[in-house]
Amino acid sequence: MSRRKAVLAAALAALLAAAVLLPLFRPFWGRERPADILPPLVTAPAQVRPRGEDPLDLNTADIRALQTLPGIGPARAQRILDYREAHGPFRSVEELAAVEGIGPALVEQLREAVTAASGGAP
Repeated sequence: MSRRKAVLAAALAALLAAAVLLPLFRPFWGRERPADILPPLVTAPAQVRPRGEDPLDLNTADIRALQTLPGIGPARAQRILDYREAHGPFRSVEELAAVEGIGPALVEQLREAVTAASGGAP
């Protein structure tokens, strides 16, 4: 009798799990994905900088302008502003690597898109 109860409990648990989880995947079966069930995980900035545009000056850019750069979201943009406030203007693009969360690979990716022209470099 104990085995029968265990099998019945397992079947009941499986049915309960299906009843809870299946409605979450329903939007993927149809053509649309309702935002109220599964909201978007990432929101893009309002406008992304087009390639070929003049480089963005790290020393004058605000948080929204920084977020138009590839690989820079709200958190990294705020860290750039915090670094600039704490250490003064950027003297070179390479100095971006000193900002927490920005490594050499991202600096290389941003090299063409940014400048530190107003940083007072000699």
